Amino acid sequence: MTSHATSTRRTLLATPLDGEPIERNTDVRIRGRKAQGEPFLVARLRAPDYARMKRAFDHLQPLLERHGARGHRIFRLADDPRDYMILIEFASFGGARGFTKEPDLSRTIDAAGVEGGAHHVQYHEEFREQMEAVDYPL
Repeated sequence: MTSHATSTRRTLLATPLDGEPIERNTDVRIRGRKAQGEPFLVARLRAPDYARMKRAFDHLQPLLERHGARGHRIFRLADDPRDYMILIEFASFGGARGFTKEPDLSRTIDAAGVEGGAHHVQYHEEFREQMEAVDYPL
């Protein structure tokens, strides 16, 4: 369920150079705010070919769903098109950890062309707890 909240508030901001406060009206619209504590798997990797990496990652979708994954985002470093970060949201830390133990994950990492392969030479995973998520109006 998506929640919508709108508030208008007057904010005083300090300018970075002289510390003088400036006044600004802000209209804050929060769409789909999520609660704290939602677990994410953060995977950083290097892959020479995005299309190959994405095909391999898409192959994992049934496995991700079976472990309670809710969605993902793939980011690429702006200055290095071979450097990726994948954020996968899970329903629980147990599901996230279970996913990382799946034998098919190692095979998929190899198939994706990840530098260093499935031995985690160039692949790093960590678990993070979401503290806040806010969507801004366009």
